[in-house]
Amino acid sequence: MENIHKSAKRLLVLLLCVAMLVPMLAIAPSAANASSGSKKTTDLTSSAKKKSKQDYDPIIVVPGIGQSPVDYYNEDGSLAVDDDGNELGGYFKMIVIDTRNIVDVLLKNLLVPALLTLAFQWDLCFSDAITPILDSLLSPHKTTPDGKLVNDLRARRIYKSVANMEQADRDMFYRQIPVQSLIDTIGEKNAYFFAYSLMGDAIQTAKELDQYIQFVLKDAKPKSGKVTLVNVSLGGSVYVAYLDMFKNKNQVSSVINMVAVLDGSDALGDLFARNFNLNDKYFYSGLIPDLLDTLGLGLDENLTKMMGTILRILPRKAYEHLLSRAFDWMHSNIFINNAQMWACVPLARYKGLRDKYLTDDAHKDLLAKVDKYFEMQARFNANTLEVVNKKGWKVNNIAGYGLHFGDVEYPIFGAIDSTAKSNCDGIIQIFSTAQGAKSVTAGTKFPGDYKQVNNSKAHPGYSYISPNRSVDASTCVLPDNTWFFEDQHHEVGRNDILINLATALIVDDKLVNVHSKPDVYPQFNFAVRTDWMRRDWIPSAKALLADKGLNLSPEVVKQLKNAIAASETFLKSTIGDAEKYAKVRDNLFAALRAAGKTDISHAETEPDLGEQILSWLTTTIDEAMFYVVGGRGYSDWWRLPKYPGFFNGEGVCA
Repeated sequence: MENIHKSAKRLLVLLLCVAMLVPMLAIAPSAANASSGSKKTTDLTSSAKKKSKQDYDPIIVVPGIGQSPVDYYNEDGSLAVDDDGNELGGYFKMIVIDTRNIVDVLLKNLLVPALLTLAFQWDLCFSDAITPILDSLLSPHKTTPDGKLVNDLRARRIYKSVANMEQADRDMFYRQIPVQSLIDTIGEKNAYFFAYSLMGDAIQTAKELDQYIQFVLKDAKPKSGKVTLVNVSLGGSVYVAYLDMFKNKNQVSSVINMVAVLDGSDALGDLFARNFNLNDKYFYSGLIPDLLDTLGLGLDENLTKMMGTILRILPRKAYEHLLSRAFDWMHSNIFINNAQMWACVPLARYKGLRDKYLTDDAHKDLLAKVDKYFEMQARFNANTLEVVNKKGWKVNNIAGYGLHFGDVEYPIFGAIDSTAKSNCDGIIQIFSTAQGAKSVTAGTKFPGDYKQVNNSKAHPGYSYISPNRSVDASTCVLPDNTWFFEDQHHEVGRNDILINLATALIVDDKLVNVHSKPDVYPQFNFAVRTDWMRRDWIPSAKALLADKGLNLSPEVVKQLKNAIAASETFLKSTIGDAEKYAKVRDNLFAALRAAGKTDISHAETEPDLGEQILSWLTTTIDEAMFYVVGGRGYSDWWRLPKYPGFFNGEGVCA
């Protein structure tokens, strides 16, 4: 009975996640630019061999959304745990879900309205039930209009270098950014991780970052008295505030901004503005599958295709109202009442959203904080040039481009208005991550007669235009220190070539800008996803070699060793070469299979006949339901436009 209870709870939580997280999850070349056929590799530590580890400044990673470990506390100060004794907080949790009272809350608020709505096919208080449910389920994230959390959710700050971290924290660090080659050079004692909360305030977080820097300087004792900041994604917003408040301390020597939100994200701007593009077809056939894909729930593809068919048991208005009420809760608690999320709004869009949502009396304290942040944002470009030109900071931006919002992963972002005209990394537009790059929509090109806006005085004739002619880097605040990866998704930890560049920018004193080593580190590069090779395939091959019980033949042993060596060499590459990667990957797969391993993770396989038939059947049913019923529930198909009186088709609580 207990197992049934737990299974039911998990199912109910999954169904609620579908409703509530839509908005949440809902950026001709010169000789200096790379060609896709280039095959460069380099020893990332060769230029650093004359330095000892003590000569390097310690690095501090300022991570992105969901990358900081968080703790959730009960009113008595104890850590909150679920029914199985597992902490509700932990690692890699953008959203902390409190399931402890969910069954009672569902029975009290949802059971009767759901039954009545299904029976009478009108929204009979069904959608309104979502508010108290989310109050319980997402209690860790409930906020007040002054921007404060109702409950005690905190980031787990780690006051240790990687060398002294607990194993779980070490694993978390290396999973966030695979910088083993960098750590091999500078040492684990010189690497730190600054955790902070998504539910916070970028200005306050920047003050805490300054305090953390003081700890690092005392702990690592660098000769220079300075640190290197590696700002990832949301960490860029913290850096914007830090730079404005603490640049005169001059305790930073180098900055690497990796797909950092340096001027908001139009995806977040659209979520704030509630600008969506949901046609009837997508509303039923695409929305839920994309949401489930974005959530990474790993459900069967055929089941996701059937979601639209299943959801039509609800009348359209009930389905709409349910999503709308869930979005209202998220919009208020996660976005509007959260100063940290406001820092993800582009500066150009701030005033309109501010005037719409923050000018009432209830939000006056929050408004003061957010206004102050955007004053800092307005000074960010000038602050950047000041620390580079007057204080000698080495600042580099690394950005991805060539994608629309929602491409590659997190497809729910494809439902926002800005998608159609975006050029981004799937999450943040190139104008933000590249600090001012001019671009045209992904998949299009500048006109044939287009000329770059600015020219290099030091390097006459150099082209700042991307190989696909969609980006002009000459308009960047730091045109000679901004690096681009075509088709690079926001999850940069998956691309070792990009990480190799970031490493070189830290340890190679000769790599000053894009003109330093253009054949090895071109300004415009290409994305290759290598994380599966690094995390899964190479370790699997090494495990096979280490297993003496397999009695592998000498030929297979040699094949495995050669495949491992070629793969590890590719991971040290500095130029993305998709064709070379595919060849190395296929050779590694062949070696694994020769050694008897057939279940290779993430390897594409041809579906069997049964899977093909099932896929065709679920797709056909989904298409047929839309053709016959359209963008509505089954009961809406035959219902008159409106019934008079009580049952008016809108629902009595809507």
